[in-house]
Amino acid sequence: MAVSTPTQPQSSQLGRDALLVHGLACVFAAGAVGTGVWLGMEGEYLPAVAVGAVATFVLIVWSAILAVRALWQGQRAPWPAVVLVLGGLEAAAVCLLLLWGARRDSLVFALGLPVFVPVFVLASLVGVAVAWWRVRRAEKRELDAGTRAGTPVPQGAAPWPRQRCWKRGVAWYAAVTALAVAVLLPFPLFLFCLWEGQEYGRDWWQPWLAEHTPVVVGETTASILSHMNGPTAKTLYARALSTGRVAQARLLSELLVRA
Repeated sequence: MAVSTPTQPQSSQLGRDALLVHGLACVFAAGAVGTGVWLGMEGEYLPAVAVGAVATFVLIVWSAILAVRALWQGQRAPWPAVVLVLGGLEAAAVCLLLLWGARRDSLVFALGLPVFVPVFVLASLVGVAVAWWRVRRAEKRELDAGTRAGTPVPQGAAPWPRQRCWKRGVAWYAAVTALAVAVLLPFPLFLFCLWEGQEYGRDWWQPWLAEHTPVVVGETTASILSHMNGPTAKTLYARALSTGRVAQARLLSELLVRA
């Protein structure tokens, strides 16, 4: 008579470690920001801010590696998922804040980080959610089919090997993330190219991209900006018109109004 070996509960040790390291990174980040705000970022206090920033970056990378290892080894997903989501949202928030805090001629703006990183993070969250849902749905459908055929999977056993889940999930993640980026990126990227603080024409790819943006993107953006009354919105609207990537009717109406 065969004796079934009880299945071992999934561990969450690496996930808890990743969350602990991420919390430590937040402590260093708060210390660096507090030092920079209250004591300044020049002179004798600059090394303290730099050390805090470097420590924050190293700890965040370390926590992300631990979270990925936890998922790869089949440990419980909630804590690693929390760490990865928090890391992505924090990176997106920092890049958005750089719109007001970084110099316009810095590498941050030359690479377009304030727009590319937030869009990629949002698209990745959508891709991960859809991939997880599709993998679990396919797994459940296969198990249900096996049960109806009279060959049920033993209770407590892992229905799909981890490698199969990763292979199916990565395929869905890549496809959905690419589609989400294609849908979400054009409008904020067009606005970034027209950003008021940008020295328009300094970075070659920004004016080129603005002048080769699809008309539907430029027209939709101009239509939204035309209903805003702030000075920034008016400047962006004027620059959107100057690219010519709007409907001809809008250009003619603006010429008639200003004539």
